Amino acid sequence: MTSLLILSIIFLCAAIVLVFKPTIPAAFPALIGLILLKLSGYCPMTINGLIFWVVATVIVAAIWYMLPPQVTRSAVGTGFVGGGALVGACVGMIMSYPAMIIASVLCAFFGALAFSRTPKGALLEFPSKKFVNWLCAKGLPAVVAMCMVAICLLSIISYSKTAL
Repeated sequence: MTSLLILSIIFLCAAIVLVFKPTIPAAFPALIGLILLKLSGYCPMTINGLIFWVVATVIVAAIWYMLPPQVTRSAVGTGFVGGGALVGACVGMIMSYPAMIIASVLCAFFGALAFSRTPKGALLEFPSKKFVNWLCAKGLPAVVAMCMVAICLLSIISYSKTAL
């Protein structure tokens, strides 16, 4: 049980790193971390909730592999989008799961908008198709991964409170 918890935390940390340094979709290790946490008994998520995150990860993977590698592997602006998704997920988890997802999406969008106002981000030409494509390539994987990380964090915190 404890070894699964430790492995889960390692995968969740890897997911956070991969949001900012994309080499593979960050949703993969986040999903593995969520599943390991569920198997360890620390996460009370229902099977329907787990299926939702599996489907979200499959969608992220499909989009990831349809985009050109120079887009998916680029780390340009990931700090803004990933940071926004992380902040949104953490703020939203105070309220509820749907609020966490909505807040994560909104904050990732505002992070992308902020990046588009920088000299490097000006190349995205907000508002444009180019900006939307970049936001989908960077924002969706960040939101899905950060929401799963936040769910796991919330599960660990609530489990530790009940164990005391």
